[in-house]
Amino acid sequence: MVGAIFHTLARVRRAPAVHPRAQSFDATLVLDEQAHPFPTGTHRALAKLSKGAGTPGSRADVLGIAVRADLGTGLWDILFSTAGQGRLTRWLPRPARSWDSTSYSTLSPYAVGDRRLWMRLTATGSDLGHASVEALTREAPKEFTVSVAGRRDGWKPVGVLRLRSPRPDHPVIDPVLNHPAGLDLAPAWLRELRELAYSSSRHGRKAEL
Repeated sequence: MVGAIFHTLARVRRAPAVHPRAQSFDATLVLDEQAHPFPTGTHRALAKLSKGAGTPGSRADVLGIAVRADLGTGLWDILFSTAGQGRLTRWLPRPARSWDSTSYSTLSPYAVGDRRLWMRLTATGSDLGHASVEALTREAPKEFTVSVAGRRDGWKPVGVLRLRSPRPDHPVIDPVLNHPAGLDLAPAWLRELRELAYSSSRHGRKAEL
């Protein structure tokens, strides 16, 4: 049923079932040694900012930032959505009214052995006050602090994501397919559900009405 819903939405929209409108940017992802076991160093990246339901203009929506980092040995795709910061609320997406007045969580954690680790983005040094995709080419956040947290740990800053110039293309970013060895999204049932949703959305987008 999940697959059918995402397939139909993408077919009707002729766009991804969720986050149908986006603006992409060249970016740089810098993670320091405290980010271990996540890949440390300076990575060439792209960032795609989008709205979950695709609401028009600057109306509130669940905002998303999809990041693709080039690790040299492969791609690392990470999805962030506006969410809470607590141990329970970090799992739950929530609407926001501005790209830079909220925090973004990976929602589900990464499994590293028996550990569970979340990632978070928080905008720094900007005051946009809008949630418009169209306006991002003129006014966009420039930098986000990257933080990580465990099941019982507080958030710890470990690096930055810097946005540079806008891009005309919007690559499909899939965290289930593209991730470093040993970093799997958890739990397994949610990872499989997400992959079914992504796959159905891709097929629906290509289908004839």
